[in-house]
Formats: sequence, structure tokens, C-alpha cells
Amino acid sequence: MKTKELVKKNVSEFNRDVNEMGSYAYTTDRLSSNEANLRLTTSIRDIYDFSGKKVLDIGCGDGSYTLEFCELGVKKIVGIDPADKAIDAATDKAEKYGLGHIASFQVDNIYELDTVLASDSYDCIVVRGVVHHLSDPEKAFIELAKFKGDIIILEPNGSNPVLKLIEKNSQYHIEHEERSFSSKELTAWSERAGLINVDYKYINVVPFFCPDLLVKLLKPFEPLVEATPLFRKYICGQIVYLFKSKK
Repeated sequence: MKTKELVKKNVSEFNRDVNEMGSYAYTTDRLSSNEANLRLTTSIRDIYDFSGKKVLDIGCGDGSYTLEFCELGVKKIVGIDPADKAIDAATDKAEKYGLGHIASFQVDNIYELDTVLASDSYDCIVVRGVVHHLSDPEKAFIELAKFKGDIIILEPNGSNPVLKLIEKNSQYHIEHEERSFSSKELTAWSERAGLINVDYKYINVVPFFCPDLLVKLLKPFEPLVEATPLFRKYICGQIVYLFKSKK
């Protein structure tokens, strides 16, 4: 299958989000998004030391998450995404906050990593909330395994039954073609691709787009849920992985 055929129509939906809102729905300023995104960010920060590293952020979207790495002491970070309007928004944000000397953005995609990696050397790759939007997730893992470094992947937890119901009934999730995967599926793809699972953790109990009251009720229970094996597998909203390539 050609790369152009692998890029899903949801790219146009993300471009529309940027045109209509100036950002992605997930990065808008509301309590649920702020709390959920903060937990996702801290989980990535805690699983890897980014200080002085050159980072490739695949599926960077509007750049909101990418620019957070500047506070973690990265030497350089490059964000790529197939949605050109999102790349424009990300570039504008980097300039607005005076971070253009550290963060840069370009239109590209996860299925053409040979070209992307040939342009520069990186210490690690971050893939935050991308795999569940892809037409061929396993091929994406095969591409990632070409990288000779550390790979951080953060994905929705496909074992969460509430999330599966939302994906089937939420207009937003349907339009953006979201389909979460279980840890078993993600692990199988990574192993077949030749990646070594160094570490992983189930995280976060606050759903995106939920009412403020629910956020306040759930947040205090987050540490307990994340620390309890059975609870975390079916209640946590995301999984964060640290991989290394066998090659």
C-alpha cells in the first residue's frame, strides 16, 4: 500500500479543527483536558530523561504537547504531522512563545521515517496519541523499529470498556476515526517489529471532555487506581511505553 493511501481522511478533520478553533479539541482550555493532558505529560517526563536530547515528535498536531518538551531541557525538538494546518498553528505557537530556536515543525508522516530520520540525528522519538488514528498501526511499528534509539509511545487504553463505548457512539471519535488498542495488541505489534519493551505504565483516570464535577470526583482516586493491577488495566485511560530497537 502506498504512503498516500495510508494517510487517513481524519487528517482533514484535524485541519478543520484548527481552522475552526485555532487548535485541536484535546488541547482546548477546559478542566478535563488540562488535567488529563497534564497526567499524560508527566508520565512521559517520568519515563525518560529528555535533558540535552534531540527529539522527534511524530504526530505533533498543533504543537501544544511538543512545546512542553522545551521545559524539560531538550536540545532540539522537531514535530511532524500530515495535517498542514496543524503544522502552521504549531509553527506560529513556537514563534509566539519565543521557542523557534528549539522547536521546529514540518509536514510529514510516520510511514516515511527513512526520509525524516535521514535529515537529522535524534536521541529519541515520541509518539503521543497517534497509533489509534492510523490506518495500518502495525506498519507504523515496523517503521519505528528502523530507529536506533529510544521510542516513547503513549496510547489510549483499549482495555477500558467505557472508552470503547465512547469510540462507537461519540460523533467526534467517529469523525476522527479513533479506535483504541489493548496492551496485548500493542505489545504484539512491537515484538513483531523488533522493539524491546523497556517499561510501561497504565495512567490517568480523567476522561477528556467530561464535566468538571466528574474531574474533581475522579482525580483523588488516580494514584490508587494506577497502583492497583486489576483496576489500572480496565479503568486507566492511557498506557505509556518506553521501547528500544533490537537492531
